[in-house]
Formats: sequence, C-alpha cells, structure tokens
Amino acid sequence: MMTRLKRYPWLSLCTFGAFIVLCGLSYWQMQRLYWKQHFIQNMTETLAAPPLVITSGKQFQNLPEFRRVQVEGTLLNNETLHLQARYYQSNLGFHLITPLKLSDGTYIFINRGWVPKDYKTNPKVKISQPKGEIQVIGLVRGTETPRSYLPQNDAGQGLWLWQDPESWAAILRQKLPNKAIFPVLIQQTHNAREDNGFPIPQKSNFEVRNDHLQYAITWGSFAVILLIIYGVFTAPKRKA
Repeated sequence: MMTRLKRYPWLSLCTFGAFIVLCGLSYWQMQRLYWKQHFIQNMTETLAAPPLVITSGKQFQNLPEFRRVQVEGTLLNNETLHLQARYYQSNLGFHLITPLKLSDGTYIFINRGWVPKDYKTNPKVKISQPKGEIQVIGLVRGTETPRSYLPQNDAGQGLWLWQDPESWAAILRQKLPNKAIFPVLIQQTHNAREDNGFPIPQKSNFEVRNDHLQYAITWGSFAVILLIIYGVFTAPKRKA
C-alpha cells in the first residue's frame, strides 16, 4: 500500500519550505532581540549622562541621539512650526517646534512640547513665548522614520506629521540666508510652566518595547508544530 508520503509528494516540499521560512523568522527575531537589547543599553547609558553644555550648533556633530544637553539662546517664536497629531494624556494637539539662535549666531530647533489643538482660539490656554535669552535642557533627537500609512510632510501647506529637521533647516535658510542653520532638534524636557501654562515639555524617560524573544518563540513553536502535524499525517497507518 502506498503511504501518504508517496501519494502526496508536494506535501513534503511545501512542509519543508514552510519549515525553513518559520525557522528563518524565528532566527530573524532573535537577531532583532540582540539589536534591541544593545539599543536599550546604549540609550539608558546616554540618558544617564549629565547635560552637556553646548554653545554652538557645530558641537552637535557626532552627538548620539538621546544625549542630554544644555543650550542658551533666543527663540524665534514667529518661526514656530506645528508637529501635528501629538497626544498628551489622550488629548490631541501639537508639538511646537521653534528655532533657537545660540550665542555664536548659529541656529538649531527646539521641540518645546505639547499644546492643545485649539490653543490659538482658547482663551484659557496660555502659551509661553519667552523673549530674550533662555536656557533649554533637553535631549538630542533625530529625524523620525514615518510609518507606511502616514502621508508625506507638506512644507507648502505647513503639514508636519513627523520630525524632519533637515527640511526645517532648509526652510529657515530661505528666510535667513547666509546664516549657519543646523538640522538639529532638541526635545525640551524642562521648563518652569508658570501658572500651569503651555507648552508642556515631554518626559525624558522612554519605554521601548522588546517583545522579540516572544516572537522568536512563537515562530519556532509554529515550526515544531508543523513538523508534528507532518509526521502524524505521513505516518503509515497500522494494520488492525
């Protein structure tokens, strides 16, 4: 009597192919696990370092993301951009992105924090717009990688859905020609917030999900289960 294995030769090929794919996915998740652990360790060590005093935009070269810094300068409040679709305690609003002129005449950008979406029309919302030199303590941040479902930023319409310091610097260079404008973004983490005003600075602690071990085990389990099912199905039936 022909066994099921001989009757269905394509079954072995499909099973073998699926098994390789599942094992590959499990291995890939393990590689992601090691990368994420290294990333979290580096970020934790970087966040733990004391603020680095910066006096020029040139000093930001080669600084890692999440490095805590302290800068002093003057805000260009009339050049503020709005980073949209940002939440604070489930409330929709914006992040205010404002250029900062440092003492040496170079420019960078400050994410000052969250404001409600109706902040321009709501009389109860008091927006702090300090004039003169201020001190900012925050974290160096980079360009965000937009998710696939997000539309592109539209500079012409002032639509900014993800952080893009390169584009912000290019726009400001058109308004301030011959000025040294660096595509550097500082996420402000401290401010006085007088009278519970706005913007609300972002927290300096980050929670990074690391579920890759769970995913690796899941894919590996599927591979084992597949082999068990294959073995049961192809095993010759015992005669009564």
